[in-house]
Amino acid sequence: MNRPQTLLIVDDEPMIVKALTRLLRAPGRRVIGVTDPVVALAVVDEEPVDVIISDKDMPQLSGITLLASERLNHPDIVRVLL
Repeated sequence: MNRPQTLLIVDDEPMIVKALTRLLRAPGRRVIGVTDPVVALAVVDEEPVDVIISDKDMPQLSGITLLASERLNHPDIVRVLL
């Protein structure tokens, strides 16, 4: 059995995370939404993630820094910056 595609949404605005999670949820797709980019780093290290969608401007860690880090550690993950 194939595992579902996993999308990780990272945005410091909870309403954005909630809206994107609703929009992107589909059969065969798992959507994880987090508001803390440090938590996002832990999620990626603990389970398979296929796509990361991140806000550019977050106070704890910018989306640019987050996605650059993941490019080095997990080069197969598709990264999208909003």
